[in-house]
Amino acid sequence: MSGMRARVVLCLTVSVLFACTDDGPSADDDVGDGDGLGPNGPGCEDWQGFAAVANGARPEFQAVSARDEQSIAEVRFTAEAPLPPIVPAQQPTTRSGAPLDRSTFIETYAKPFAGGGWLFESDLWANEQQLDTIYEAYLASFESPATGEGGVHPAAAVWNLDGVDGTWSADRKLTLTWCVGRVFPKPSDPQEELLNQQRYHRIVQSMEKATRAWERVADVNFVHLREFDSPTSTTSGACQPGHDGIFFRVRMDPGCRGSCMGVTNAWPIDEYADFWAGPTNPDGSARELILGWVPVTESKKQLEITTLHELGHIVGLPHEHERLEQDDPFCQPNTPVPLRDLTPFDPTSVMGYDDCFGIIPNQPQLSAYDRLGGYFQYTWRGRRASMMGQASSVANLAYDGTGRTGMMWYVPRSNALEQWTSVGAPGEAIEFTTRRRCLDGSPGEQCSGSFDEDGRWRPVPLFARGSNEDLDVLLLGPGPALADTLFVNDGSTAAPLDLDRSEYAIPIVGSFGAGIDDQVILYRPGPEEDVLLSFDGGEVTSTVVEAPDYAMPLA
Repeated sequence: MSGMRARVVLCLTVSVLFACTDDGPSADDDVGDGDGLGPNGPGCEDWQGFAAVANGARPEFQAVSARDEQSIAEVRFTAEAPLPPIVPAQQPTTRSGAPLDRSTFIETYAKPFAGGGWLFESDLWANEQQLDTIYEAYLASFESPATGEGGVHPAAAVWNLDGVDGTWSADRKLTLTWCVGRVFPKPSDPQEELLNQQRYHRIVQSMEKATRAWERVADVNFVHLREFDSPTSTTSGACQPGHDGIFFRVRMDPGCRGSCMGVTNAWPIDEYADFWAGPTNPDGSARELILGWVPVTESKKQLEITTLHELGHIVGLPHEHERLEQDDPFCQPNTPVPLRDLTPFDPTSVMGYDDCFGIIPNQPQLSAYDRLGGYFQYTWRGRRASMMGQASSVANLAYDGTGRTGMMWYVPRSNALEQWTSVGAPGEAIEFTTRRRCLDGSPGEQCSGSFDEDGRWRPVPLFARGSNEDLDVLLLGPGPALADTLFVNDGSTAAPLDLDRSEYAIPIVGSFGAGIDDQVILYRPGPEEDVLLSFDGGEVTSTVVEAPDYAMPLA
């Protein structure tokens, strides 16, 4: 969030200034004599007022589709009426004219960062190799549709390259490990040691709170490897990304002062690039989240906003204000990476810059649409066996053709599923037999090759076309660049069935008909049509269904 201009928000329309800084006495929620916020109330340290957001400005209180407008209009509020939603400008799927050469592109879009590398949009930090990735995406936007699907989309809430969303792979999204590196000041006396520890604990508290917030809404898992924290080391000590299972580092940097609130280079669009540090490249580039001097030393709330915002970039979300036309050059997009729509424009998004048109400032929490966007992007729908028709003999998850309880393991970036079947009798120890099943239909268990090189497939069990004593597996590849395959299973043999779909969709699986078979609703958030897939008599049929534009399925 480098370049975000801090605001002081005053409560009760009284212009009062007061100071609670790092150098003052520490405080907790029990200090102060008054009941309110401020110098005499609880928790003076790092206190900062935040303007309450009117209900009418929140997306929860706005109509989200034509079907909702009448019902929303009939609700009467005693407060102000809901604001009309702001509609993002339509973006062409390809760029017109001739692309800039590399040097002019850098001069136009990038700024040197004092800590090394380049900055796009004030807080998207890129090394030379990432700069090449961004420039290649820029060149590609002159040649092919930006969304990968044709048609016209608004600028949107997730990066999208070559028809694949900029999100972490199936295995990486569950192992976003981090540690804390350098924190100012380097201890040289007891006072500096105390300041170093205070700021270190402040960073940890803010990171823990922000990572939990994103974990609650998206199927991602941040893991703090506290044993490698090295806040007193100028070189970050044991906290070295690419080593000891550490994925990214959180630290302070002398180059991030003044208006620099925070920057990160840990974007998912280049997950498999070979320039990142790792066991085979120990001297490679480190993924990092750098926190600025101001949020760490002066404002607890600003630190919370900054960590939420930068972690939003880490999970794959760009700036929300980019979705509107902006007059202020500070607010105009200068990362020419294609974007895809996830939610309506959100004025209360933590991903917006305070001073940009359409954004309500000082949002210290994820908004409703921040949460919904994270859900859409990372949640993989499962199913309950009890949803199947009564004629099925499968009481629980079963895959071996006998109806015995078991489970199937999806191994990202491989050509295999690993099947476990429970064989223990009542009163005996729980045991499983294991077997590998090749996704390309090859017999035996020597599954070679790769079926999912980027780890993006979303596996969902369902009862589709096999016998009535086992489950099949739908491997959904969101977007046009990834195949969608039904792994048809009869317990002993299997065959992949190409479904030839190109949607970015959330699969909702259930037995919606009268028989024993499951069907799949491919839910597409937004105005695009949704499709019901049925598997009847060896044929796959599709029926258009109308689901709410932006909703969370509870099936």
